[in-house]
Amino acid sequence: MSPRRTKRKLSRGIKENITQIIDNLSIVIGRKNWPKDDAKEAITSSLQITDTYIAAISLNIQDIDLIWEAQGAKEAFTKIRKKRQWVIRSLFGTTIFGSILVILGTIASIIFIDHWSKWLILGVAAVILLLGSASFPKMVILPYITNYDKLIPIKFQSECEKINEFIKELLKYIK
Repeated sequence: MSPRRTKRKLSRGIKENITQIIDNLSIVIGRKNWPKDDAKEAITSSLQITDTYIAAISLNIQDIDLIWEAQGAKEAFTKIRKKRQWVIRSLFGTTIFGSILVILGTIASIIFIDHWSKWLILGVAAVILLLGSASFPKMVILPYITNYDKLIPIKFQSECEKINEFIKELLKYIK
């Protein structure tokens, strides 16, 4: 499946960059264990920089880009990245929408209620928004994204298999 390539000596820097690509893709597809420190940041970083590394390596070894495209690994990688971005954006969009509803409800209660309880409603809404903005991303959104990231190998099984085949091709270059 891969184009015919001639065996040539690769510099240490190119081998390190290929190793970095392999590590990043391995984190995404679950082939390599996640770092304990900040798993979400590790996968986010891997999804952001892998295309750049592959483009840079392809300047020296054109076969890598051809293999990346021919095996469908690029398309699979892009699908995983875009779906993850959509999930993150929809979570934050839903949070913003909920906040707007609380604000609109508070404004409506202040306008339509002529009783001292409108100040209580305003105070409760302010506390809800304050606590929600401080803890909701950390306590709800971040764990959901981390859990979603852990399920990538299961949800995108065929895509992960294509990326794994690409990793196997890359391993041939550094041996």
